[in-house]
Amino acid sequence: MRKGALRFSMSDKNSLKKGEEKRNRFDILCTSKNFIIIVETKIGSSIVSEDQRNKYIYELKKHNNKNKILVQITQFNNQKAEHDKDITIINILWLDILRIIKSNKN
Repeated sequence: MRKGALRFSMSDKNSLKKGEEKRNRFDILCTSKNFIIIVETKIGSSIVSEDQRNKYIYELKKHNNKNKILVQITQFNNQKAEHDKDITIINILWLDILRIIKSNKN
């Protein structure tokens, strides 16, 4: 792996207590020397609950990476806006991702 490259995993089971893997895991974890990014995705009208979001923020704050990012991808614009001085929180719609993919077709 190239130095400084992002490493991806589908969840960080090592950071969760035994028995909580299914209930509290995030969908994607990206890490590098300077970044840690948690991505949580929802389908339909589901939202990332406040409890879930707080657990992800807590998890991000445990790491020493300089840049901490929580990305929440949902189908509808129904996410409660959240702010944290130490963490960048990004809310994005699946439709936005589709637009990005279509705009980059060759």
